[in-house]
Amino acid sequence: MKVLVFNIEAVEPAEEKLAELNEALDGLSPERTWMEIVDTPHGPVWSIILIFEDEHQRSKPEPLPELSLEDEEIYQTLLDWRRHIARKENLPEYFIMHNRTLREIALIRPKDIEQLKEIRGIGDWKAKSYGESILKVVDAIAQAQEE
Repeated sequence: MKVLVFNIEAVEPAEEKLAELNEALDGLSPERTWMEIVDTPHGPVWSIILIFEDEHQRSKPEPLPELSLEDEEIYQTLLDWRRHIARKENLPEYFIMHNRTLREIALIRPKDIEQLKEIRGIGDWKAKSYGESILKVVDAIAQAQEE
């Protein structure tokens, strides 16, 4: 069992730290996650603790293919959607969904919740919480692209 700890400025998260966290989360299935705002002498930070299996016990996902222009449009719209949800729920964006998951959604363009749940990073809870909203975003962009 391993533990990762990330501290990211709560006011204006540093892009470098967010990229580092996203990279660490890619292919990781934490058994337990804690998140808390901690006051430090330099200001508040999101302190994020992840507990997961040893690296040799987890598999790294296959790299995703490049996005087409149409897929990129869906991906960018999903990034905007995630930003909106994160602000609404007062959570960091990566807690809503990881970049890789959004890229895979853009590539696969799921038509229903069952297809969505086959995507790495989408379990029952995320499908229930965000599934219908994601499907509407994907469908709206796909329909606009067909016109």
